[in-house]
Amino acid sequence: MPDHPLIGLQPPAVDITVSSKHLDALTPIAHSPEEDTTNEAMPDSHTRRRRIAAACALAAAGVFTVAAAPNAPGHDWTALQFTIASSDIGASAGQAPPSCRGMDSRYLLPNGLSKKTAISMEYSDTWDEYQQPMAMKLAAKLHSKYCDSAKFYSSMHAFEDNYYAMIPGTHLYTFYPLPWALQNSNNAPFDDDALWSASLLNLNEPKQLRMAEDIFRLVMSQWDRHGGGIYWQVQLPSTTNHSRAAVSNAPAVLLGIELYRQTYNPMYLREAEKIYGWLNTTLRDPKTGLLFDHITGDKISRHIYTYAQGVNALAEAQLSVIDPEHYSLQNAMQQIRSTIQYTGRRGPREIPKFDSIFYDCALQIATQAHDKAFTKEVVTALKRALQAAPKHPTELGTYAGEVTMSELLKISEDTRNRQLCAAALSKSALAATCQSATHANAETGGSAKVFTVR
Repeated sequence: MPDHPLIGLQPPAVDITVSSKHLDALTPIAHSPEEDTTNEAMPDSHTRRRRIAAACALAAAGVFTVAAAPNAPGHDWTALQFTIASSDIGASAGQAPPSCRGMDSRYLLPNGLSKKTAISMEYSDTWDEYQQPMAMKLAAKLHSKYCDSAKFYSSMHAFEDNYYAMIPGTHLYTFYPLPWALQNSNNAPFDDDALWSASLLNLNEPKQLRMAEDIFRLVMSQWDRHGGGIYWQVQLPSTTNHSRAAVSNAPAVLLGIELYRQTYNPMYLREAEKIYGWLNTTLRDPKTGLLFDHITGDKISRHIYTYAQGVNALAEAQLSVIDPEHYSLQNAMQQIRSTIQYTGRRGPREIPKFDSIFYDCALQIATQAHDKAFTKEVVTALKRALQAAPKHPTELGTYAGEVTMSELLKISEDTRNRQLCAAALSKSALAATCQSATHANAETGGSAKVFTVR
């Protein structure tokens, strides 16, 4: 994700130094009797300073009180200042390997949102903010003391309340919490941010189902009518990026399939198949079978990223259930294997927030395939990726990505998965991972059997 033009939530510094050329102005000046009579009614400088200080204190207290009130916007800068200090102290206290407890103490703020880095005066952007509940949902399924289901839902609600924008004609997730994300007209939102966020929604809840449908309509409005494909960035008059990326198309296929399953509206399936067809006709490398990153005009960027491969493979796997004559589970498995081979003996390891998505998708495919060798290959690569990951990450997205991979590995090795899956937080949000983990456990020697929540 490119650097964002906003510099954060910290207000501009104010220079309060007094230059030497102004010192003469502080020397008492003799006044005429008339002037002295006028000045007697004015308070002295000490009194004025005390009044100003009192007024500032009252204003700060008022702002903090409003910001801390229930249901108030969680991204008030003043409120952040009051909560950031204790959070920074906790973040700097230790350097333990990434864990749900560490993610809680280092990044999570009392308002349910997160800091971008462990020591930071800036809120996380949407891409990193998405990574945290993704890790939480897995940890909560394991009955984690520090990331339980209540904290997962609290984080999700704060995310929806502060990042979800309802601009006329659009329904999308903004790059930073509102209202800062909308202050700069050049800051067009990214379609993939909306799609990643939609993947965490529980479509069994009517409100969240409507949000998912709104997001799908938004991204389909960004379909290029001439060359096909969904633009990576929402096309506003000020938008300068006109690329159509794998990551703004493959997740849309998954969302379309999920909406079709939930509503039985064939339009969602038609659109999902249209996107999948364009994606694999335009961006698939015929030599490796993997997807290139994006196309701008007629120029293809030949970068290959793990998470795009995982989501595209999962899309074909899910389509193969609906239409096995035209889509192949074996092709989906081969794309996962090709990604593991392409990225080297360490297993797929770019950055953890990419790899966490890849492995989540790969384990879902393993559940569907019931192939012992394939499952073992995925779990082995997951272990290698974790070993190669940064030891002490500071950025939320990297940290949460490592937590997600750690939780996936724990779940795949946990012999209690049948009972844990039965207590899943929500079918839409957790069922696929629950299925994946139990099957991975069974195929790698655990005692649990495949347990389907759907």
